[in-house]
Amino acid sequence: MTDEAIRSNAAERVKSVLGDAGIRKSDVQIRDFPDELFVIVSVEQDYAATVGTLTGAMEDAVSSESGLDGAAITVLVRVESSGSLDPDLPGENARVGRLSGPKVEQLVKLMGARSRTSISVPSFQYKEDPRTSVSAAAEARNHLIFGRRGVGKTALLLEVKRTVEQRGEAQRWVNMHVLRELSPEDAFASIMSDVLGEIASHLSDASPKAEQIRELSRKHRDGENDARDLPRVNSVLREILVPGTLAFYLLIDDFYLYPAESQPKLLDLLAASFRDCNAWIKVASIERLTRAFESSTRTGLEVPHDAIVINLDVTLENPRDTQEFLESITQSYVASVGISSTRALAKPEASGRLVLSSGGVPRDYLNLFSNSILVARKSRESAAEIGSQDVAKAAGEYSQSKKRDLEQDVGAVESERMLEFLENLLSEVKGAHYTYFRVDYSQKEHSNYEYLARLVDFRFCHLIQSMVSDQHRAGVKYEAYLLALSEYSDVRVQRNLNVLDIVGGEWVAKTTGVAGAPKSLKGTQLRDRLRSAPVVNLDSL
Repeated sequence: MTDEAIRSNAAERVKSVLGDAGIRKSDVQIRDFPDELFVIVSVEQDYAATVGTLTGAMEDAVSSESGLDGAAITVLVRVESSGSLDPDLPGENARVGRLSGPKVEQLVKLMGARSRTSISVPSFQYKEDPRTSVSAAAEARNHLIFGRRGVGKTALLLEVKRTVEQRGEAQRWVNMHVLRELSPEDAFASIMSDVLGEIASHLSDASPKAEQIRELSRKHRDGENDARDLPRVNSVLREILVPGTLAFYLLIDDFYLYPAESQPKLLDLLAASFRDCNAWIKVASIERLTRAFESSTRTGLEVPHDAIVINLDVTLENPRDTQEFLESITQSYVASVGISSTRALAKPEASGRLVLSSGGVPRDYLNLFSNSILVARKSRESAAEIGSQDVAKAAGEYSQSKKRDLEQDVGAVESERMLEFLENLLSEVKGAHYTYFRVDYSQKEHSNYEYLARLVDFRFCHLIQSMVSDQHRAGVKYEAYLLALSEYSDVRVQRNLNVLDIVGGEWVAKTTGVAGAPKSLKGTQLRDRLRSAPVVNLDSL
């Protein structure tokens, strides 16, 4: 390949990284010197902070294209005047108000570009999840990392990848989205070809095992090998992947996108290849959409014998801890653009409502935060802070994107069934003048409970207490749920609706259309309030 072709391909790789981060207006130039490359990225001022966080990703992209070590690649960011990169785009009218300053404008774009983590756009500034540590997730164990969309599964997996690389160990990243149409055998062949190629790259070229592994990799890539070659693959890997020599980590993201009926078989093939090797599988998925083990055939990864579960769901059962965690994530974005604190942008009641409307999901929190700024600016020309009604309106608009995600994740037919179940649930709960409800423990084995659980996974309702006792009947217990704010955000349509909100990290209760301050729920008062909520019979849904 000519030097010109290398420069051209490297520039395209950089533009791809920028495009994944939502930066469409940019100019990329590659200038090369002996054993050194300069990457000059020109963007408008509003995107400068975002581009600054992508330096590592751009260096990696150029390194893989040019073959140079990352230390020999320098990324320079140039700021161009507004509109100079795309003069055909109309400029925004000048605004006034604290939410319309250039720093806030930069913040909105940064949150939009970096709220969704991917291998090409890593976490803006990783905040360790209270449920687990990166060091625990990077241990030499098989892990199933579960959580709702947006809770940080990919972010944690990327931190594991970075940790493994720093230890000098081998790893391979796989996103199941690109393999979802393949059979377990074909998906296994594709993954194993890459795995073997990656392991070979960590061996000396003079090693006879390196050539043997490259040949196995080629045969898997060309479809000449299948599951019948597992004994040979495992035998070769057992000689190489041993403690003190080399460890390998297979990182699988978005596993729930692969057909559930095929999941145990694929995991079984991968686990068999790594049997008795210093090799480990880390799977990020949504628990309700994952079938890691088939008990009737003893196929797959069985918990806890073959794999350990890491659950990343930060629920609303402890709103104060959840609010502190979400605000710590947001603070890194706010500080990067020169704003002192998130509290300079949102009223206290809006901060609590952001927690409520996001259901404790970091991605939803970031998107709702930035969308609430846009709503506030649109409704008030001199908006200084986000108000609770701004959050409610932003939540209503955000609901449509969640419903689009639903069809992508579970298919059109199942999506239609789930939305029908949701409409029936909304009708029953809001018809009783409540936004929260109970489900009897005895119905957890009901076939319709799966639909309720999936609505929680996709953030259309939230679990707020996993056990509420019945004050009149001993031994009777309930789970307590709250409808997502997006499903009742226009509360002016219905008066006398009993709602729960979060203020200052504490639950409060109020009734729409009724004068009076919200009632703070201290200690057992939340439990007592939940006991008055309607009991939803899953038979009726």
